[in-house]
Amino acid sequence: MHLIWRRLAPTLLGVGVLAAGCARPKRPAPSAPGDPNVLTAYVACALAPAIQAACGKFEAANPGKSVKIESGESAALVRKIEGGAAPDVFICIGDSESGLLEREGFMDTSLRRSVGSFGLALARPAAKPQLARPDDLASDRIRSIAMPLAGVTSLGTDAKHALDRMGLWSKVESKLALRQSGAEALAALAKGDADAGVIYDPCPLLKLEG
Repeated sequence: MHLIWRRLAPTLLGVGVLAAGCARPKRPAPSAPGDPNVLTAYVACALAPAIQAACGKFEAANPGKSVKIESGESAALVRKIEGGAAPDVFICIGDSESGLLEREGFMDTSLRRSVGSFGLALARPAAKPQLARPDDLASDRIRSIAMPLAGVTSLGTDAKHALDRMGLWSKVESKLALRQSGAEALAALAKGDADAGVIYDPCPLLKLEG
């Protein structure tokens, strides 16, 4: 994978990494409570390596306590929670996914915390046309822009807001090659199926791919 990226702007949206305790106001309490010494965490796959390292330190400092991590695409983890899964913690990038769980009554909003942030950047495969500035997205040289769905994924939502603030959204909307997730959009970009895309900066998905 060989991508080249450039920050959209230093003042664009910061994207929080949100950790929130999951509550079940719309579901009956489980008949058999889980092991109080085991914390179950649903973690966005891009964040799993960092969270795993942090959990290792927690377990070392708290003998007898352990953390069980299940990682995956944030949207898939949301569907599991909606279907009845009850992790103690849900950790994702941005607030589209956690906001959905809040609106549906699955989260204890008093426990929601922001523990980090990402910027946004434009990216392109090395063989594709250069991107000197965001306005280049509207040029004829850029025919396809890979991006995850807005309103469903945090990256898609934040990218839409950023492009809209710069007056570019209406100019590039017809060029969008929308994907279900950030990982799918990044894969399309890496294969050269799109001329440009929007990623987080630093991009945890790139670190995941190595």
